[in-house]
Amino acid sequence: MGSPIPIDGKTFGHLIVIGDTGKRDNQGNRIMLVRQTVTGSISTASARALLNGTATGTREEIKKLSTKWKHNIAVSVSKHKRSDNKSGVIGVRFVKQRKKWDARLKYGGKYVLTAQFNTYEEAVAARKAAEHKYLGGN
Repeated sequence: MGSPIPIDGKTFGHLIVIGDTGKRDNQGNRIMLVRQTVTGSISTASARALLNGTATGTREEIKKLSTKWKHNIAVSVSKHKRSDNKSGVIGVRFVKQRKKWDARLKYGGKYVLTAQFNTYEEAVAARKAAEHKYLGGN
């Protein structure tokens, strides 16, 4: 078996490959981190599915991927705020019991940011810094 075909940064349908997660599926195929170009949501897809054209980034395909990969390698980040979001920033909330602002980011199935702050601005800055570090975002 030769070296894997480099697909980082390439576009497949509505999916842009962000990078390799370092994980493999049951068939030994690389699991890639991908961003959906229309919604901006982040998910995973096998390199083989991308190269074969079976992973296209359609809404139906994303649903299949999210239920197929039980180990949840995907980043649990959405570009769409929940309807009950009161802070205005994804991953930032106020915890009444502690009277602190909480900033969180989940990447690779693990929380890479879980921190509490006295001010809203500190929490937002921490969340944005973590997004930039782990997601390469703006």
